[in-house]
Amino acid sequence: MFTESAYSTLQFPLYTGKNIADCVALIVDDDEASRLLLSSILSDTLRCICISNSIEVVAAVDNFKPDIIVMDINMPGQSGIDICKQLQSKKATANCPVLFVSSANKSEEQDRCWQVGASTLTYRVKHLLQSKLRLDLLTELTFKDSLTGLYNRHYLFTEIPTIFKQVVREQQFLSVIMVDIDRFKRYNDFYGHVKGDECLHEVAQTLLEALQRPQDCIIRYGGEEFLIFLPDTTAEGCLHVAQTLVQAVRDQKIPHEKSEHGVVTISVGYVVTKPTKESRIEHIVSEADLSLFEAKESGRCQLRGHANLAL
Repeated sequence: MFTESAYSTLQFPLYTGKNIADCVALIVDDDEASRLLLSSILSDTLRCICISNSIEVVAAVDNFKPDIIVMDINMPGQSGIDICKQLQSKKATANCPVLFVSSANKSEEQDRCWQVGASTLTYRVKHLLQSKLRLDLLTELTFKDSLTGLYNRHYLFTEIPTIFKQVVREQQFLSVIMVDIDRFKRYNDFYGHVKGDECLHEVAQTLLEALQRPQDCIIRYGGEEFLIFLPDTTAEGCLHVAQTLVQAVRDQKIPHEKSEHGVVTISVGYVVTKPTKESRIEHIVSEADLSLFEAKESGRCQLRGHANLAL
């Protein structure tokens, strides 16, 4: 079965007149983890197509016409060496570069690769890929909230300053939104903590899906509070996002018998500023928190905010 990943860009010499983003890498490996890891690295540059069955390689080459083939040298059914021989025997595929992947460093194996026309043989790639997987997992554990899947407060203190510096450097507006689930303690007390966790997760995903741009960042700030950073966003844009968030959560219609609205709702506070080198993230967050307090004091399920503040 053929599976296809997204377009990307790789630091890899491909001798083709095509745009690099249009080039195709065919990844062949019977091990699923290796396929996924290779794809995660190469898809930063190329369009990746993965197959697990060595018998399908020739058909896949005819079908997708890859610009490079990345293949495990040792696979059940047919070895990478045998497949390379088949490709070399066909005029249409004889010049397609082949990169063999091997976990063993054997000189005789290298000789066989050159004999069948492989472009290169990469040793220890699987070990490097496994290291990347461990690094990705460590990043996930460090910066992600396990319940909601959103970024956590540690991300706020370690990564957001980089975003903040870019906003200052480019003299952009920065919008910060604070979100609180209304009457969440009552929800937990009435429905129980298991349902409370489910509610938190559903609201978090709703908020995440409502954000349209990859640079927009949402953090689980604590308990039932969420913090959203919108770089390069004016007051008009921030107001639109804030209104969208309030409506999106209400539209989920999560029952809440202990709320005056009958369903789970959120209150939103926001602040819009054009920060300078003297500005502090914590001051901006505090202003957003004050706006949130105003929204809650005004009856909840609504938003309050301040724009163009000098902070």
